[in-house]
Amino acid sequence: MIFRHQTIPEPAESLIFDAHKLKLNTHFTLVTRSSQAQRILLNLDLVDYIVSLFKENEPVSYKIHEPKVLKKFQLYCLSKLSAETLSELQNGSRNHERLADSIMEQLEVSAKYRHLVLDAVAQMCKFYSDLKLYEEKCNIPLSENILQHQKLFLSTWSSLTEKRPPESLRACRHDDEDTWGYLGFQTPLSDFRRTGLLGLMSLEHMVASYPELSRRTLATSSESETWLPFALVSINVTSWVMDFYNENELNAFSYNNDYDPLETFYLLHASFFFNFINFYMAKGPVSVLEFNRVAAEYKGELLNKLKQLYEIKDKVDSAYGTNLVNYLQSELETFNLSTNYYTHYEIKINMGRWKTWSKMYTG
Repeated sequence: MIFRHQTIPEPAESLIFDAHKLKLNTHFTLVTRSSQAQRILLNLDLVDYIVSLFKENEPVSYKIHEPKVLKKFQLYCLSKLSAETLSELQNGSRNHERLADSIMEQLEVSAKYRHLVLDAVAQMCKFYSDLKLYEEKCNIPLSENILQHQKLFLSTWSSLTEKRPPESLRACRHDDEDTWGYLGFQTPLSDFRRTGLLGLMSLEHMVASYPELSRRTLATSSESETWLPFALVSINVTSWVMDFYNENELNAFSYNNDYDPLETFYLLHASFFFNFINFYMAKGPVSVLEFNRVAAEYKGELLNKLKQLYEIKDKVDSAYGTNLVNYLQSELETFNLSTNYYTHYEIKINMGRWKTWSKMYTG
């Protein structure tokens, strides 16, 4: 027997909590005759479900409106489905009917809620299909011998400066405005070692879509005391977006989204990038050695903002992926750089600073 005043080691506490949780879920299932998966789909807690047993339920929608319900069901599937079914789901199967039937059987969902399972399957497959596309692009290394890659680099340069493009993608003098160092690169071809083609596509799309905002940001990040290498920050932001997808923080942007998956990724990247620049600059004079600390603070605030965005209650479909992307677009169209910059210092980019940044860079 365990008394309140006793001190229980952490592992034991965890085991006892899990046991109570399992016991509660078991009693819950026996009382309501409803599986946990079904309750997740219906978004009901114990009180809601018991009340529903004594009154006539309203018709259940043929779509799951809340992304948090879809995400919770997706995470439950990850822990409960067979390896074969899970593999089919994560490979973005197009046979949604058969996959839904298999999930219903394994998770004991009533046949009258098949339409909800089918909708959940469609949205989960969409998410995994999007993620697979992003990972494939990340795994494509850049080459100066591939015409598409050359064009993306040249488009990025021409969107940010009127100067003549450098002849080589390898030579990069960091104190020369006529080289790729001016845009914040170290060595362009190798800078994208983690994000591959996706990193370059995201950077090019951002500066081509928002050239004036990008040019102002480049000028500010180059001249202020809170100096940042524009291109390398963009590459880091691409990594953050990928991390958030892999951590199931951006599922809502795939669910019920009619936009092209890459267009969605580009908008997330641009939004995260420009908001980070404002966040970083608002900190005042910050050493580049503190980049990781500031980035961690920013990502924490960003996650809180995303959670608030997902819980908008004005419309039942307000958190659909399409509407979330529309929100990002409207935000970017009216985006203003912060004026809280320390531009009265004359700062020169030097090799010592670049060596410092190279130790911090994670792209």
